[in-house]
Amino acid sequence: MNRHELFIAGCKLGRWRWRSWRISLFSVTKLPLEIPPDLDEEEQEIFSIYEPEQYDIDYRTDGIYWYDKEQNVWNLIEGVDPTQPLYNDRELAKFPALTCINQPEEIETTYGRMLYNFLVVTYAFGDKIPFFHKGRSGDMVKKFASKAVDDDYVPKEGEVVFFASEIAKFVKAQYELPSMAPYVTPTGTARSLTTDPRVEKVRDELLAKYGNGRKLTAADVAEIQEILINMDIEWLSQDESIDFYISRKSISVKRKKLFLLHGLETAFQKEGYFTLIAKPLYKGTDMSQLPAVFNAIREGSYDRGADTALGGEKVTFLQRIYQNTKIIPGDCGTKILYRFTLTEYNYRSYIGLNMFDGVGYVELTEELAKANINKVVAIRRPLLCKATHTDFCEVCCGKALSRSPRAVASEISNVGSDIMYAFMSSMHGTELSTAKYIPGLHIR
Repeated sequence: MNRHELFIAGCKLGRWRWRSWRISLFSVTKLPLEIPPDLDEEEQEIFSIYEPEQYDIDYRTDGIYWYDKEQNVWNLIEGVDPTQPLYNDRELAKFPALTCINQPEEIETTYGRMLYNFLVVTYAFGDKIPFFHKGRSGDMVKKFASKAVDDDYVPKEGEVVFFASEIAKFVKAQYELPSMAPYVTPTGTARSLTTDPRVEKVRDELLAKYGNGRKLTAADVAEIQEILINMDIEWLSQDESIDFYISRKSISVKRKKLFLLHGLETAFQKEGYFTLIAKPLYKGTDMSQLPAVFNAIREGSYDRGADTALGGEKVTFLQRIYQNTKIIPGDCGTKILYRFTLTEYNYRSYIGLNMFDGVGYVELTEELAKANINKVVAIRRPLLCKATHTDFCEVCCGKALSRSPRAVASEISNVGSDIMYAFMSSMHGTELSTAKYIPGLHIR
C-alpha cells in the first residue's frame, strides 16, 4: 500500500475522527509503542503504552510505517522521507469517485481539502452538499442558511433541507479545525519578511511620473499603490506564505504600509486634503511627517472608542423601535411588485425574496438569480407590503427572514452595525483604492 492508498483507506475507515491520526498525516510524530529506556521507575509506572489501531502512522529513523491490525504488523511505506511529513495539505492528488460520499466522480484536489470534506462537510450533512472544492467554512454557510429547519420538520418530496442537529454537527466540526492549525497553516518564511527588491526603484519612478509638475491626487496615489501591491502579491505568490494572507487587507494595508509605501494620512484635515508619506515603516519613521502619523493614531483611537459607541447606540435604538414589529403568516395580497434588472453586481442582495414567474411566486435562489442575470424581474419587498399595523407578511419578507417572527428588528439594526464597523475599521487601517462607477451596482 502506497501513501496515497493509505490516505484513502484511512479516511474511508473513519480514522479522520482521531485527532492524533490527522496530525500524523501532516506532521512527524512518534507513537509511544514501548517504554523509553531513559525513564526512572516512577516515570515507567505512569507511562502508558499506546495500542495501535488500523492505519496508524509511525515515523521511525529507518522510514515511515503504517499498522495493519488484522495482521498485527507494521508495514514500511516505500519512497518517503521519515524526516518530513507524509503529506502536504496543499499537495494535489487524484481521488477515485466516491472516495468521499459527496464526490460522485473522480476529482483532483488537495489532501487537505479532501480531509476537510470528511471532517466537516460529510460528517455534518452527508452527501447533501457536493464536494467543497474551494472557499472557507463561511462560504459553505450560505449553502444551508436559507434551508435550515427544526428537526421535527417533515420535508416535502424532493425538498433538500438542513436540520438543526446537522448544523450543530457542522459547528462541532469547526471546533476541530483549530487543532490542525499548527500543522497546515503557513506562517513566517524568509520571503514574507521582505518584498520584491525592485519595489523601491519602481515606487520612486511612479511618484516622479505622477507628480511631474503637479500635486499628486488621492487617485494618483491609489494607482501607484495598486501597482506596488501587485508586485508584492507576485513576490509572495512564489512562496507558501501567500496562503497566510487570506484577507487582501493583510497585504493592501499592513504589508503595503510596512514594505511598499506608508500612504496617505487624512486625520484632522479638510475634506480632499491629505499628507502623503512615501517612506515605508521598515525604513524608519519620517520625522518630518510625525504630526500626520500621530494625528492618524489619535483619530483612529477616537473612532474606535467614541464613534464605535455611536454605532452601538444606533443598534439598540433601532431594535427598540422595531421590537414589536412582527412577520405574520400568509400573504398581504399586494399587487405592487418591485421591477428591476438583475445584474452580476446586485443579485446577491435579493436572494431569498419571492419572485413572480408569471404564474405565482417562487423563491429567488442563487441558481435562479444567476439564470436571470441582465433580465428584468419582479419581486416582493417588505417596502411594498400591505400588512396591517407595523407588521409585514411572510411573502413580502421572503422565506429566510420569515423563519423568525421578530427578525425585522434584528435585520434593520444592521444599519447601526454598519456604522459601528466603519468606525472600527478606522483604527485598524483602511485601503485606498479607485473603483469604476457602474450604474447597475451603484444605482438601485
